[in-house]
Amino acid sequence: MTNYEIGKQIGNRKAVTTNGDPVGQVYDIEIETSGKLAALVIIPDVNTKVTFPKDDKGRFVIPYSMVNAIGQYVVIKA
Repeated sequence: MTNYEIGKQIGNRKAVTTNGDPVGQVYDIEIETSGKLAALVIIPDVNTKVTFPKDDKGRFVIPYSMVNAIGQYVVIKA
């Protein structure tokens, strides 16, 4: 049986940069076939000034390697 605890832990959390700038809200996660977390899909905040690669629906797709910390907020390396 597969354990999906990471998705429950970070789903719907706000994402900010290491500088404290708003990024948006975690919408989904992408997982590799090996089970490793590959990327976060984030709905951009309307006031965000940061730019990251986007999917065809305008959501940020941020590689997990850019995640600095996960706590009350998901902190993305700026």
